[in-house]
Order: sequence, then structure tokens, then C-alpha cells
Amino acid sequence: MHQADYLKVVTTHLRPGYLQKNGVPYSGNATLEEDFDTFPDSYSGNIWLTVTAVVMDPQYLIEPLFTHAHFKKLPDNSGWDPTPCRANEPR
Repeated sequence: MHQADYLKVVTTHLRPGYLQKNGVPYSGNATLEEDFDTFPDSYSGNIWLTVTAVVMDPQYLIEPLFTHAHFKKLPDNSGWDPTPCRANEPR
């Protein structure tokens, strides 16, 4: 059995903003909790990264907002196509 790696990051005192483009706002009192897990797939041998984010904001959210993302480590950068950091920059 393989051991998984785990990291928890809690961010407080966020600048007010939006949860998504044209989405629900969050206040400066919001808390963002992120859990990063890496683990091997025992069947294929691939390495996976799972990111779970929880936003808690009593001003704008009735309950915590959970999001999950899963990433598989690739042998090269053939699938790498990052998007610009600003919405007004062309792709």
C-alpha cells in the first residue's frame, strides 16, 4: 500500500471578489480552505493530485461552497495550454 501526501491551506482576510466570473460575490470575511492530496493509482501507476476547496462566507453564502478538481501527472507537457491571467488578454 502506498502512502498519500496531503497539504491543508487556510486563507483568511481575503479581498472581496467573486467566486466565478460574473458569479456570486464573497466578502472580506470569507475563509478559503484548500486540501491538496497526491496519491498513486495502484492499477495504472499514475500519480493523481486532488484539490478540494471550501469557501465559507456568512455574508453571501448560506452554506459552505465545495469545489473539487482532479489532475493526473503526465509524462510531458503535451497537454499544457495555460490561459491568460487577465480576462482582457487574448488566448
